[in-house]
Amino acid sequence: MSSEYREELVSEAKGLVVRALSDYLASCCRALVSAVEITGQKKVTISLRGLYKRFTPTPGFDKLNHAVEYLLECVPGEELRALLRVVEIGASGKEYYIVVDSAILREVCRSLAGGNL
Repeated sequence: MSSEYREELVSEAKGLVVRALSDYLASCCRALVSAVEITGQKKVTISLRGLYKRFTPTPGFDKLNHAVEYLLECVPGEELRALLRVVEIGASGKEYYIVVDSAILREVCRSLAGGNL
């Protein structure tokens, strides 16, 4: 994947990653929030591997990892963290992950559930 900045590709990658993350959270928010409340965790680490089946390939990005890598190369870290509403985005080996503040996770999940969480 080229790291050449192209606004249309940045926009596409942002939309793809945000959509995959939103779809993932919409399907498992109740379980995540319950686990956070039971354990008292302040932050939650989510492997982006869990988002793979929520990702819809496009001609620009055939894999979620390609979209994430492109964003990491072309978008300033602070902007990317703000877009995804995460504390951290990184990699452990070839696996990408995000770290989400528990309060933000609850807020996002409440929003995705229409306030019924």
